[in-house]
Amino acid sequence: MKRNILYFGILAVLAIAVYFLFFTEGKSTFEKSEVNFKVKDTASIQKIFLTDLQNHNIKLERSVDGWVLNDSLQPRPDAIEGLLSVLATQDAEQVVPMSFHDNVVKDLSVNNVKIELYTAAGKTHCFYIGANPGANNLTYMLNEGAKRPYIVRQPIQNTFVGAYYFTSVDEWRTRKIFYSNNPIEMIDVSYKDSTKYSYHIQINGDSIQFSGKQNSNLPLNKKRVYDYLKLFENVYCMGFEHSLLGKDSIMKSVDVLGTVTVKRKNTQQSSITFYFKPIGKTTNKIIQIGNKEYDYDFFFGSDDKNNFMLFSRKTIENMLRAFSEFYEQDSQQPL
Repeated sequence: MKRNILYFGILAVLAIAVYFLFFTEGKSTFEKSEVNFKVKDTASIQKIFLTDLQNHNIKLERSVDGWVLNDSLQPRPDAIEGLLSVLATQDAEQVVPMSFHDNVVKDLSVNNVKIELYTAAGKTHCFYIGANPGANNLTYMLNEGAKRPYIVRQPIQNTFVGAYYFTSVDEWRTRKIFYSNNPIEMIDVSYKDSTKYSYHIQINGDSIQFSGKQNSNLPLNKKRVYDYLKLFENVYCMGFEHSLLGKDSIMKSVDVLGTVTVKRKNTQQSSITFYFKPIGKTTNKIIQIGNKEYDYDFFFGSDDKNNFMLFSRKTIENMLRAFSEFYEQDSQQPL
């Protein structure tokens, strides 16, 4: 009996030793540089670089007007907020246990996102994030130059932290179009085949100049003009189209709906030409223009930077109004 108790005691001691050796190796065992995943002051970050092994590159840089994506694009505010939040809260829970260390290192070597953080003083962080979640949504990270990868978590959460470190430009960029913090100075709406509906709005302080191919005996409804200008503060496309083959030939073969040009103060003007979208597998309702059939609910758009986008009918209807609508009373047809 005493011998059995002795054996059980030895086994218990060994079990505790194994546990602490393989499952509770903490960051206190290693140098601070090996667990440098957390950012105490995210407000000090000036530049962020994200890269993956497929040569996708994201550059986020803080400017006076906010964050800039890849030197010229506006990133999604929620994506920026999510990344900064996880950088401020994530922490190394433990070193990856030796029992699955080799598998984690192998996966990190072929599926990772590298992040580099810079403040005004220079580079402060550089580590690799496993692109694939481990069991129970574990996130594996490895500091540049470190010997061992770590399991990193956010407090009181069981989510895959790596989801915040993505490298697709289309996922990072905002779908908001004609965006700027500057006030609108000019909007021009031009219809290719229905020029009588076209119009031009020029804003000079409190002065509005509204012109077009028609004349009206009614007074200009200035409230409608201002309501129309407000619409351009929150205009979004549904997404950017890259997989569509023969985009150039499609734009040459389909009917043009119209072109919208916006000029804001201290910025260059930007234009988007809207096209009818050919019917496809996802078409639910059809509209016929001449002898051609198009998708009733969705439209294509191409801007002056060769971005090809998808738009909903509602968004198109908000932007492409008719000349006469700005001379109607609000009770007739509100914008």
